Amino acid sequence: MSRPRLYYKGGSEGEESNSFIEEIINRVPLLQKKYKPPPVWGSNGHIQTALYSLLRSRAGLDCTDLTGSRYSVELNDETTITYDVFLPDKELTETRSSVTLAVCPGLANCSENLYIKAFALQATRLGYKVAVLNHLGVTNDPLTSPRLFTLESSEEYGAMVRDVMEKHPTSKLIAVGFSLGGSLVCKYLGENKENQTHFIACLSLCQGYNFQRMVELLKGATKIKTFYAKQLTNKVKLNMAKNWDYIKHQVRQGEPMPSHSLAEKTTSMERTTPREKITPIDSNDASLNVSGDSKANDMSRKTNADYQKMMKCKLMPQLDEFVTLKLSGHATIDEYYTSASSCNYLHNIDLPTLFVNSKDDPLYARELLDYPFQRATSHEKSLFVLTTHGGHLGFFKKTGQSMIDPTTWLEEMILEYINAVVDTSQGVTTEHRLQGATALASASFRGQTTLRQMSRFSEDLNENNNNCKIRKSVSLHHQLYNYMPRSWSSSTVEEEISRRTSEWN
Repeated sequence: MSRPRLYYKGGSEGEESNSFIEEIINRVPLLQKKYKPPPVWGSNGHIQTALYSLLRSRAGLDCTDLTGSRYSVELNDETTITYDVFLPDKELTETRSSVTLAVCPGLANCSENLYIKAFALQATRLGYKVAVLNHLGVTNDPLTSPRLFTLESSEEYGAMVRDVMEKHPTSKLIAVGFSLGGSLVCKYLGENKENQTHFIACLSLCQGYNFQRMVELLKGATKIKTFYAKQLTNKVKLNMAKNWDYIKHQVRQGEPMPSHSLAEKTTSMERTTPREKITPIDSNDASLNVSGDSKANDMSRKTNADYQKMMKCKLMPQLDEFVTLKLSGHATIDEYYTSASSCNYLHNIDLPTLFVNSKDDPLYARELLDYPFQRATSHEKSLFVLTTHGGHLGFFKKTGQSMIDPTTWLEEMILEYINAVVDTSQGVTTEHRLQGATALASASFRGQTTLRQMSRFSEDLNENNNNCKIRKSVSLHHQLYNYMPRSWSSSTVEEEISRRTSEWN
């Protein structure tokens, strides 16, 4: 149990102070406190990583209220990318309506993954619009070209960004990348500085920075790290199996595809049909076949040498050598990994940038953490947050009422950071936030605010001894947010607050 380590230019003794980063840190209370993982198992990165979905569902995370619209954009090479947009609660649109969080999920993930839903739910409750890229081939939307997502697929993210800006030309963007998504957003922003035009910040969460180095380190890795590498390979492999009928001709020809076109066609379309749920993929399931007679296609796969060779690949370098190179347009595996590694683009990012990693992340070796450290300590607007525990996108936290809190430390911290960057860019001071504390404390808050908002105001109020009454009200809202029955109406909530305030006084 320890405070996160913060690395930034000006953060060491004897260096000139960094007013921008220090102001951001002052606005993010969780960076000034110890991260407290759950007792016993919370200090084990393997458990935090491996049991994420199970633990989040058991913790009572409810995303049923999260609804969005799916949009599609057709590129000039006939590829169709899709992304989902989640709009904020109407009561909150005035506060954050000018900002859109452009989210890029992790490896073979999409808007249906639990950690993406959890983040989108909390962000929309704070008033932000959230746009989430669906990696090619992952959803049930059919492919329209022999192209899947790859480690370097920043083009698809760029297509989503341009379409969002076309629909919301006055919006400010914040890039949020989880795991592989963190690598992709950094690559997109760094490969062309013009891509940064509409962005006010970039968040890179639990990425590995250098694929070449990752492959080298994998050669001498422990059995447990090799296990994780195999699981990630299987994830990609099953997505390729699902879409085999689209890519099999390219794999058979053995020739790289032409470089992808970054330009989209002028129109995009909104899907009006309900979004389909993502179901587990079984490579032996006949439903994976997308054309012709399913039994005939299933038999064809079992006797197809290319398909069988692909399914026998155990690690990503093997799979990339056999399949991905033929889909990516690169001649060698080293060229592909060099192009995909975000460490080669970080120096071109001029935006406020947050890097977050955990020392016990079982997917990446600690040697890879030198990249965010070097960038953060040499760039005035970059901050590297390193925790001792948290695993890979886990970051469960200790709570006094139950073993697992429905929200994670990572989600709350990055939303605090986003609030800080937005407030700073709009010239909102701590005094401005204090002025809204009274109204927030007396509001009917279910569906209008979140526990994190209450905590943030409570932190501000603790600095002002003259606001004891407001602090009590905020504390009561804190308690009721956690424990009130879902059937309570707004008037019942206010009556309960009045009763408890009277007892307290």
